Amino acid sequence: MAFDTFGRFLYEDLKEPSGTSTSVHIFSVATLQETANSPLPSNFPSSGTWIVDPTAPLIYADQVYQVDPQTGIPSPILSTSPLVKPAIFSQPPGSQPVLGPIAQLSATSFSFGSLSLGQTSSAQTLTITSDGGQALSLNTLAITGANPEDFAETDTCHVPNVLQPGNSCYVLVSFTPSAAGNRTAAVTITSNASPSTESAQLNGAGLTPAPALTLIPGSLDFGTTAVGSSTPMNVTVTNAGTAALHITNVAVVGPNTNDFGFSDPACNSAIPVNASCTITVTFTPLAAGLRTASLTLTDDAPGSPQVIAVKGNASAAPAPAVVVNPTSPDFGSTTQGRARR
Repeated sequence: MAFDTFGRFLYEDLKEPSGTSTSVHIFSVATLQETANSPLPSNFPSSGTWIVDPTAPLIYADQVYQVDPQTGIPSPILSTSPLVKPAIFSQPPGSQPVLGPIAQLSATSFSFGSLSLGQTSSAQTLTITSDGGQALSLNTLAITGANPEDFAETDTCHVPNVLQPGNSCYVLVSFTPSAAGNRTAAVTITSNASPSTESAQLNGAGLTPAPALTLIPGSLDFGTTAVGSSTPMNVTVTNAGTAALHITNVAVVGPNTNDFGFSDPACNSAIPVNASCTITVTFTPLAAGLRTASLTLTDDAPGSPQVIAVKGNASAAPAPAVVVNPTSPDFGSTTQGRARR
């Protein structure tokens, strides 16, 4: 008995009832059932004379055979056999020369992260290399899986095509989510290598468009202002999200609401993505001392309502003063009955 390198098929030498000949039968390891293409021709070498390549899907007997991953049938891949029996693998696993065609993928998966619906990612590159001793025939190349419409590819492979040993072609894949949530697919190629089908998994996530509000500055300190005077400061409101921002209410709340006022004419309408508007806050203290409040914005962005702390110190208004000049008027000598100024 013998297994192929990947352990998918079991080969057994069975003696015929007459006892005059034997043949090699193929069994599926998964089902333990004899395959439909079994047995192999009676002139096929006995499995007892096989040596399985530890690093490739090859069997060494009187020829070098490549195992079909679907049927288990070994097929000769050389016009003449260079083997000197018995075959001996003197190199460590992973360095044994591979005579058949091999499709080497530069990666087995690609992640595109999270993008807003309709936004297209930067392209990522999958390299397909003919890494065996024979030419690699690329038969098909396609995006398959659950959400193939969310991924796009351009390539230099131009299937069907043949890559000579050592040559490569490239597949550039981009992601444009069409719906929210996880989106998956795969770049799938078929070839004359074993296994004949290989894939690189693709995944990304779609984000529902939403506004995002930023406030600069995040708090206001008016310093010292005399009672009865006014000091203005501006707050810039920016929509850093992916959908229009709508502010439904602006208010001043807190201990000293009457000491602060605001004006926001440009923030009353929808604020487009990456656009800004300005709210002007005015401090007009009504009494001396520390005066505090909060400016609140109610909107359709996450975290609403947004809150900005405002404060200012109020100094007492200066007392009125009367100044007499000159302090001692001197009218000099004046004739009686005449007025002098």
